[in-house]
Amino acid sequence: MIVIAPLRTARLEVRLRELSIGDEIALCHMLDGQHEKALSEFLRRAVEHAEALSERHVTDPRAWTIGERYLALAHYNLHAREDGPDYPITESTKLSDYLDRARESHEPIMFEALDDNWVFRPATGAALEALETMQIGAAITGRTFWLFGLMAMQLLRAGEEMPDPVSENADYTTWLARRIDIMRALPGSDMEKLYAPFREANEQATLFFRVWFDDEGVIVMPKEAQAATPAARFLVHSGFSELALALSGKS
Repeated sequence: MIVIAPLRTARLEVRLRELSIGDEIALCHMLDGQHEKALSEFLRRAVEHAEALSERHVTDPRAWTIGERYLALAHYNLHAREDGPDYPITESTKLSDYLDRARESHEPIMFEALDDNWVFRPATGAALEALETMQIGAAITGRTFWLFGLMAMQLLRAGEEMPDPVSENADYTTWLARRIDIMRALPGSDMEKLYAPFREANEQATLFFRVWFDDEGVIVMPKEAQAATPAARFLVHSGFSELALALSGKS
């Protein structure tokens, strides 16, 4: 059995355990394209204990941010993989090309645009799962869907409230669908004025990893903005045993 060191950050105090081969196979059989749902299910099974040492600590992986969830996956993999701790992400890159443990700012990002004050809110696992589910049968697809979805999710006017995506998932999904429609209805010139500060805020607010999106959802960018390193998707099964991958047809 693999012993995994505790994961500690400003908001996390987590102990992970090695998955059983049954867990690994079950996760491998989840539908392609359900990356956020698969990651939530992986964390549900892998987190042995999460402790709230302070008011800012978060114990539910569905309430963790994108960066916190990917950090937990990477932390598991660097213990589980034989080629860790700086294990390969693509054929030409390693974890250290993407992970920057010094990127841990929880200060709110605010900006002015379209005669309003806006707050950028980091996306959580539950919010991303809701968005991922909504893309099935959506009127818009691919990168356009993820752009409008993430902007609708993460940009709130100062003082604006939203349902909790973890405890009020149905209400949150309805709220998010309305927000996406509002984004789609913006004049092109207004969208451009909102997109530029959104992208800048996303760069400033990301924890541990620089993230963006492609046709399927969230991807991880190189930690150095000007690097030639390719973007990558952090897949849940990247740290699973060779036997589990072979039995589930993932090897």
